Amino acid sequence: MGIKQIETYQVTEHAKQRLHERFMTTSSHITAWLLAFNKRAEKIQDQSEGKQLWRSNDVFMAIKPSSKTILTVYLKSEHVDIEDVVTNEQVQVDLEQMALGKIKHKQIQFGADMYVPLMNLDLLAHQLRFGDDVNNVSELYEKLVSGIDRVVEQRDKANAYLMDMQKLIK
Repeated sequence: MGIKQIETYQVTEHAKQRLHERFMTTSSHITAWLLAFNKRAEKIQDQSEGKQLWRSNDVFMAIKPSSKTILTVYLKSEHVDIEDVVTNEQVQVDLEQMALGKIKHKQIQFGADMYVPLMNLDLLAHQLRFGDDVNNVSELYEKLVSGIDRVVEQRDKANAYLMDMQKLIK
């Protein structure tokens, strides 16, 4: 049966990244990939907040039909729901609380890891703005750009980790 009008669905940036990382799909081939997925797609379950989980062979897709949005795609081996492994509801709650604790810990660690680099960037920016040594300006600028790139890369890694951790929590 498949997802009705899948070609009209919006694909989130997260889903585009996962399509590229996990299935080597380029932006220009996303629609073709979705149509191929949809040929054998069957709905597995309704989830919270109006989301649905669909499966085609060994590939899973989370969608939100009300907004016609594709949220993510993955292989089953990459994602395990707590409910798939643990049937005791209290244990599920405890595991979700542990996952929340891990997320909070990573957020604190991320803040600490980023404090010094951000302070260094602030210092470099100040030196660039108010530096009297014109010969040093290009070197300061290159350091500033490099530092910003490292901070952005670190932020993206942290965001990806947090999204993976949040998958454990519904």
